[in-house]
Amino acid sequence: MEKRSCVVCAATFYVLPQCPNQIYCSARQCQQVRKNRWQREARKDPDYQENQVRAQQRWRASHPDYWRTYRAEHAEYTQKNRELQASRNAKRHKKP
Repeated sequence: MEKRSCVVCAATFYVLPQCPNQIYCSARQCQQVRKNRWQREARKDPDYQENQVRAQQRWRASHPDYWRTYRAEHAEYTQKNRELQASRNAKRHKKP
């Protein structure tokens, strides 16, 4: 097994045979850095973005009443959110 240094914490780790290009160790914080970097790069990828849009559209089509039901079941939260949004709108439209 090959040994490498992690690009985040510089700890030595054994490369998994399934992942010959592995550059991060298995430490939680290093994996979080890897995930964050991947997500940042994925946001720039037009294919990834298009796939996300299609997945969201499919979900909304299969759950058409989700938000209506959620608001009905969480009336207190919904009311508080409306009040907070009204105050944010008032601040935004306030003339100097």
